[in-house]
Amino acid sequence: MLEMELMRQRGVLVLEPDGPLTEEDFDRLGALIDPYLEEAGRLRGLMVDTRSFPRWDGLDGLLAHGRFVRGHAAKVDRVALVTDSDLAGMLARVAAALLPPKLRRFDSGERAQAMAWLTEPEPEA
Repeated sequence: MLEMELMRQRGVLVLEPDGPLTEEDFDRLGALIDPYLEEAGRLRGLMVDTRSFPRWDGLDGLLAHGRFVRGHAAKVDRVALVTDSDLAGMLARVAAALLPPKLRRFDSGERAQAMAWLTEPEPEA
């Protein structure tokens, strides 16, 4: 199950995995975020708040996750991973090297700091 909240005024999507992720979770996520992306063009930030490394409900869930990331990563400016999971933190470092959004890990007690980082203005070039 994937809990999700789109904070339209902030341009931030908050995801809270609770149990194995399914193909249907990513279908619901697309139905929530795709209309917003059509209207706004980009998502300012994505917060993934998880106590442990999320699992997938079989191969279909894993493949749906991969398709979703591939189709949406370029439309996200920043990703904040809020977790105490060492495995999730390690995978976040790998993802940061491969994906376009800026990615930063925060400990589970730092949700407010993660939100502040997601919504701070980009420095002018």
